Amino acid sequence: ANVPVLWWRSVGATHTAFVMETLIDEAATMAAIDPVAYRKTLLGDKHPRHLAALDLAVSKSGYGKRKLPPGHAIGVVMHESFQSVVAYVVEASVENGVPKLHRVTAGVNCNRAVNPLTIEAQVQGAILMAVGTTLPGSAITLKDGVVEQQNFSDYTVARLPDMPHVEVPIVASEAAPTGMDELGLPMLASQCYELFLGRSFASMKATLRDKFGRELTDAQIDAMRHRLYALYRQELQPVSGVARTLEALTIPYCVASSSFPERIRLSLELTGLSRYFGDHIFSATMVAHGKPAPDLFLYAAERMGHAPVDCIVVEDSPAGIQAAQRASMRPLGFVGGSHARAARLRDTIAALGPSYIFEDMETLPALIDSLGRI
Repeated sequence: ANVPVLWWRSVGATHTAFVMETLIDEAATMAAIDPVAYRKTLLGDKHPRHLAALDLAVSKSGYGKRKLPPGHAIGVVMHESFQSVVAYVVEASVENGVPKLHRVTAGVNCNRAVNPLTIEAQVQGAILMAVGTTLPGSAITLKDGVVEQQNFSDYTVARLPDMPHVEVPIVASEAAPTGMDELGLPMLASQCYELFLGRSFASMKATLRDKFGRELTDAQIDAMRHRLYALYRQELQPVSGVARTLEALTIPYCVASSSFPERIRLSLELTGLSRYFGDHIFSATMVAHGKPAPDLFLYAAERMGHAPVDCIVVEDSPAGIQAAQRASMRPLGFVGGSHARAARLRDTIAALGPSYIFEDMETLPALIDSLGRI
C-alpha cells in the first residue's frame, strides 16, 4: 500500500540481467544448443569484450571438460553494466529445497585492472549478497504497510558456510579502465554540499575532473539523471507556502536555475508550480558560465526586461548568493529548504552578507515590501 520502492545494489542491472539471461537460456534450451555456444553465436564478432570475458570464464572453470558430482549442474550468465562485462560460470545444486552454490568462476573485462584485489573483492561481495537473496527467510515482507523484519533475529543473511569457492580471472587489457561499480568518491556529505550545491552540472563535472581526476561518462550521467528523476517523482514536495507566496506577488518573477531545463520543468510540474511561471524559466545551459558567475541572472533580467539593479534574487545556495552579488542584484538567502541543516546553510550564507536571510517562504512578499522594490 503505497510503499516506496527504490533501488537494490547495481540499480536496474540486477533484474535486467536476470530477465535477459534466463530468456537466453530458455531460447538455447528450445534450440537444443549449448548455452555458451548460443551466446557466442548471438555476439558474433561485434562484441569482443563480451567474448573475451565469456571465453575466460569458460576456460578457467573447466566448463564442458570436467565431470560434475551427482546432483550438481553448471550454468553460465553474462552481463554488461557500468561499461564493464562480467561472465559467470556457476556450479550449483539444490539441497533440502534450497539453492546451493559450490563454485563460481567470474571472467571480468573492465579493461586495465588498476587493482586486481579490489576487483576480486567487489565480485566476491556481490556474489555473497546474491546468495543471500536465495536463502529461506531472506525476503522483506510487509504487513499493513510496515516492514515485518526488524533485525537479524528475523531476517536471514548469508554467512561464511553459504559462500561458494570464487575465482575471478581478469581479461588482460591496456585500454582505459571502466567501472566495477557506480562511480563514487570518498567524500563527506558536507564536502559535497560545499563543492556542488547550487552549481551548474558543467561546473560539477569540471570539479570532479580537476579536483578528483574523475571524468563522468555519458552512460553514468544518464544513469544519474534517471535515478534523480525517479526520486523526484516519488519524494519531491514544494516548499511549504510557496504557492500562496507566488499568488501574493504583484511583481514579475521567473526561475533562474543551475539545473537542466527538463529538470526544472519536471520539478515545477511535480510540485504543481508550473502554472505560475509559464515560459519564464532560465537555465545555466543558456549561458557560458553558471553560478557563481553572474551570467545566468544577467541573462534572466535581460529577457524579463529589467535592469539588474532593480532585481531581487531568492537563493538557497552560496553559489547563487555570490552570483546575485556579482550581477549587482539584491540577494535574499532562503534557509527553509530540506537541505539547509545538512549543508549548514545559514552559517555559510550569512558569511556572504546577503540582504536578508529568512526561513518562512510566506514572509517573502512582506520582505520585498520592506526592501522598497515593488
